[in-house]
Order: sequence, then C-alpha cells, then structure tokens
Amino acid sequence: MINQFSLPCEKNISLYLWYVIKWTSAHEFADITARNNVLRQVTAMRLSAHPSGYPDPADISMLIHCIRDEKFRIVRERGRGDSAAAEIQCLIDALKRLEAAALQARPVSVSRSHRYGEWAGLASIILMLMSPVFFGLLLYLPPTRFCVLALIVYGLLAGAAETLSQDKFSPLFAAITLAVLFVTAVGLALAFFYTAANGL
Repeated sequence: MINQFSLPCEKNISLYLWYVIKWTSAHEFADITARNNVLRQVTAMRLSAHPSGYPDPADISMLIHCIRDEKFRIVRERGRGDSAAAEIQCLIDALKRLEAAALQARPVSVSRSHRYGEWAGLASIILMLMSPVFFGLLLYLPPTRFCVLALIVYGLLAGAAETLSQDKFSPLFAAITLAVLFVTAVGLALAFFYTAANGL
C-alpha cells in the first residue's frame, strides 16, 4: 500500500511522474484504454519543456480525473475499505499537491486543456439528450449504409466527449448514450430484415 513516505517528493517532478507510470503499469485496470490514457498523459507531461519544470496544471487536473475514475470503479466493485482505493487516494492527494505547486510556478487564467474539458462535458450532456431524437430519426429513415455510418460516428463522438471531459458524470452520460445507440442498432437490424423479407 502506498503511503506518504513511499512516494517520491513532488519537487522531484521527473522522478514523481516516473513513479506514476510505474504504478499505472502495475495496477490492474478493468479497461486497458484507461491505462493507456493515463500513460499517454504522463508521457506528455514528462516531455513538457516549461522552464519551471512543472507540467501544465490543467494536464495534471486531467490526470487526476482519470485516476479518480479508477478509484470510483474500485469503490463500486470492492467497497471503500479496499486497500487499492486507499492507495489511489494517496496518489491523488500527491497529484493535487503537485498541481498546486504547478499553479504557483506557471499560473494560467484559463488553459486550453481546461476549456476543452468543459466543452467536452457539455457535449456529452447534449449527445445524451439528443440520442433519443437520433434514435427516432434513424428508425424513421429507410435502413441504408448512411444510417450505419451515422450510428458509428455518433458513438465515436460520445466516446470522445467522455474521454476529454472532466465532469465526473460523463461516464454515466456516455453509458446512457451508448445504450440508446445499441437499441437503435437493434432497431435498424430488425428494420433491415423486415424490408428484406418484404422484398422477397
């Protein structure tokens, strides 16, 4: 279990980010995409060339968001008393201290990454609310390749909004959207078979 003494000092930023990579590689994520996303973010942060040596505070915030999602998953599956949840919380607390130090070293008004996160959170809500309308529209139209392509593009947009958003409810919004899209896909398949049967 991680404790405050086993973590490297946040002032040694390169070593600390290496430690996060080591933890990410050893931790058993339920979704390999989540692990790759964390590794990609940390790698980008280590390549930051800011004179202060600190990464962009918004990038640290996005990393905290991803790791916090993993903590929520463990709490849901194993309960709050699980050692892995406490381990991740220690990591999150240290990252928050790193973020606070980065804000002092390179203050920003509104970073581009943060703006993207806010817009992505709004987009995930809009996609969820519009998915029933999209569902009805596709089922109203004759089943064609365009309908299948539109369904795939809508699903990709929902996934991208979830990945970029910093809203903790975005995974729920994306899950609802994808559930509606799944029902739409089933409806399209039934409509296709019904049209094909009537054409015989």
